[in-house]
Order: sequence, then C-alpha cells, then structure tokens
Amino acid sequence: MNSSAPAAQTPAAGAPRVAHVYNFLHPRRGGPPQVITQLARAQLAAGWRVRLIAEDVDAPEVRAALRAALGDPPGLELRRLASRRGLLLSLAARWARAREALDALLDGVDVAHLHSVWPPQCAALSARCRARGLPYVLTLHGHLRPEALAIKPLKKRLALLALGYGELLRGATRVQALSEGEREEAAAWGLRAPIRVVPNGAPLDELRDPVGRAPLEALLPALGGAPYALFLSRIHPPKGTLDLARAFARLAPRYPALRLVVAGVDEGGGLAQMRAALAAEGLLARAHFPGFLSGAAKASALQNAAAFCLPSYHEGFSVAALEALAAGAPAVLARGCRFPEAAAAGVSWEHPNGVEGLTDALDAVLRDPVAARARALRARDWVAARYSWARVSEQLSALYEEAREEAREEAREEAR
Repeated sequence: MNSSAPAAQTPAAGAPRVAHVYNFLHPRRGGPPQVITQLARAQLAAGWRVRLIAEDVDAPEVRAALRAALGDPPGLELRRLASRRGLLLSLAARWARAREALDALLDGVDVAHLHSVWPPQCAALSARCRARGLPYVLTLHGHLRPEALAIKPLKKRLALLALGYGELLRGATRVQALSEGEREEAAAWGLRAPIRVVPNGAPLDELRDPVGRAPLEALLPALGGAPYALFLSRIHPPKGTLDLARAFARLAPRYPALRLVVAGVDEGGGLAQMRAALAAEGLLARAHFPGFLSGAAKASALQNAAAFCLPSYHEGFSVAALEALAAGAPAVLARGCRFPEAAAAGVSWEHPNGVEGLTDALDAVLRDPVAARARALRARDWVAARYSWARVSEQLSALYEEAREEAREEAREEAR
C-alpha cells in the first residue's frame, strides 16, 4: 500500500510508547479507525512505539487491514480489550479483580491517546490512567456535537452522570479538537484540560498517484464511462443521504448521462431510504451501490468523479471530505461538514444543508466541468501542503510532550 508516511523504523532504546484506544479498528467502522491506522503509521515512521487497543484486533479482516497499512514493524503492538457488556465495562476499573487486567494494557505506556468519549474501553482505561498518574490525550471526533448527543440521549446522559464518562472528560491531560468549531464546543463543557486544534491528515500518495477508471468499473460494469456524482461515507441518514437522492432526482433531467455512485456501509436504514426515494423517481437504474471501497477502487472512484458530495449535517473533521480534496475530486460539502477553511481557500463548493443548497452546488460543478476540475486540482495541492499525516504526527507529538511534562510536574509536586 502506498502511503504519505515513510516506512516504520526500529524504535531507539527508550523511545516513548503511545497507546491508541478505541472500540473498533475495522476500516468499515467509519473515520476513527482509519485515522488511528494512518496516525500509527506516521508515528512508527517517526520512531515512536505504538500500542493499539481495541476489541476487534484479533479479527482476521482487521489483522489483514493493519498488516496492509502498517506491515509488521518492531515498534507495533496489538492488544485486545473486549466490551461484551457495553457500558458496564466503564465500571470495570472500580472492581479490584479487573484492575490488574486493565493495568496490564497500560504497562510500559508513556501517554495514552483515547479516541472519542463513548467507547467503554476509553472510559475504563481513562480511570486507570488517572489512578496511575498516566497522562492521556482525548480526541473528540465530533462526538460532543449536539447532533451526536441527540442519538441515544438517555444512554449518553446516564454515561456522563454515573458511569465514568464525565470523569473521562474532566480528567484528560490534553484535549484534541479536530477543528475550531469543535474546540469551541468542547470549551462550552468546561473541560479543565487545554484544548488544542489538530486536524486529521490524508494518505496523500495513496490518493494522488493517478488511477484510471478500471478499478471502479470492474466493480460496477454497468457504470461504463458515464459521468457520476460520488458519495463515499457511511450511508447514514445524518450524512444527508436522502437530500442527495432528492437532489439527484432534480438534476437527472438536466444531465441525462449522469449517474450516482453511493459507496459505503449501510447504517441506520440509510441505504433503504435512498433506494426507495430513487425508485419513486424512476432513477434506481442510474444509481450504483458498490459497498465499502478501499485501496485502488477508492482512489479510482474519487479521482474520476464529476463531483464528490458530502451533504452531512454534522462532522467532527470528515475523513471522506479530506480524502476527496486530496484526490482531486470536485468536492461539494455541506456546511455541516464544518470545513470552512476549504471554502475560504476556494477549493471546495460549500452549501447550506438541505436539498436546495446541494442541488445548486452540484449544478454549478456539473455545468462547467473544466472549471470544476481546475479547482479540484488546486484543492489537491492545498491539502498536500496542510494535511499530511507526518505534519499531524509532529503536532500530536508536541501535544503528548505537553501532557507528559504536566504529569511529571504533578509527580514532583506530590513528592515534595
């Protein structure tokens, strides 16, 4: 697999170890697993030792995906922490017989990096970090947004009040926000830790190396050489998928050759909702659903799209949007994607959420494909200059060092 990060090196004696904690690492599980894998690659290349902790690390598909992305470097460790009882795992740190097993996952770790508020693995291990005086950095991944909190709200309120998740937030040594908007939201929670904005990165070489249409057309032979608008993310209603189906219905008569490619894993009934809306307009034959794309197929889909659409109503920092820009796809992004920097730089088409705004933005791209492609090529260079994983790794290394120095200072204070 190509990567924007150099190959991993053998860690020097005494090299620091970071533990990344999340519930899943399967790339089909959305943005955070992909972020963790790319970040781990960049950190291994920078000489860090990396431990990945999740419940699915023993799954053959996950092992194969990690091997393809990372190889088998000497500085990498995989540890499993299952979550059979869901939220109850967050209480495990209070049970004496469970502490030994949890502590073993953290032995030898210099700083823990917890990805998101809600995985019970993060709640359980954050409690042990606090007990051991081990610093941890918390990345929010958009999961404190009002729209995210509105999903299973009673369960999340209970978690914050009684199951250790409030302590997870308040006990973080540093908080990573992926955007300025997310930093402002985090500050409204009254977190004690300093909040730093460090965005996601993009696997630049993997997406920038030219790929023709063949890998995508092999999956979708009925697509042929037709132009297509691309959606590539979880097919989940909050991603604006129904808006996209309705916008496509409005544009289809104006662009009779245009097809719609909707790539991703179905979630929350989004796929059935889209198919029903398209079928009602007689357009299902012009829509294609290849499922989850990765590697050359994903690069092919992005690089050759007439337009990439992400009409999402809330994102922390969209991996899909960043990858589309990095690949040189004309990117039509809803304001809910919260990527105003791209719009301000003139490298994306930002629109108000909803069918009207999406239709107008897509029409602007489709009616002048030459200008759209020129802007997309500028976007590719803009992303390369700002969002490499090597750069993100450097920023996070500085954040880790801040957290470690604060922990050392607290230890010195206690020893006095």
